[in-house]
Amino acid sequence: MEREVVFDLVRGLKPRDHAVLFYEYVEDKYRVVFDFLKAGLDVHEATAYVAGADETPSQVRSLLEKRRIDVDACEKEGMLQIMSYKDSHLIDGEFNAKRTIALWAKLLSDALAEGFKGLRVAGDATWFLKSDMKTEFLDYEKSLHRVLDVPFIAMCAYSLPVLMELNQVQFVVDLIKAHGNVIFLGSNAGLVKADEISVR
Repeated sequence: MEREVVFDLVRGLKPRDHAVLFYEYVEDKYRVVFDFLKAGLDVHEATAYVAGADETPSQVRSLLEKRRIDVDACEKEGMLQIMSYKDSHLIDGEFNAKRTIALWAKLLSDALAEGFKGLRVAGDATWFLKSDMKTEFLDYEKSLHRVLDVPFIAMCAYSLPVLMELNQVQFVVDLIKAHGNVIFLGSNAGLVKADEISVR
């Protein structure tokens, strides 16, 4: 997929838009997700990144700095927050959709109060595939796209190799249904709108 096409998509996402990114290579994930965050920073939106199980917040900070993003300055100004999935989705050690949604609502409220135009959040949710909470998490994903009345922009990333290794084809279909924009990165890359896909 041409980088310009993907960047046009992430730059054009609007409040309440919810995208899912399926990636084959972690380098491609960072390229798209960091473009997504940079697009928000460029228009004075607050941003947040949720580090998954295979990365740490400090590693993400280093990678962002290599992209010439002044992480220290952005964090001090409240423009960027980098957190672990354990602090956003496993609060007190367990997943509770209401608490996670309440966290996004607070981040958005704080951002608007500080003069930012909005909030965009990205994160790697691959860790959930190896948990016993897939049903609860899928309900949460659906609520972000169809029910949630918190007007922020979200992008969730999932590893295609892990999905295939765990034989989660149906879960991929369910995730496509739960998101408005779908990006595939890898050998057979593509970009589609969820309403352009016929899934049963």
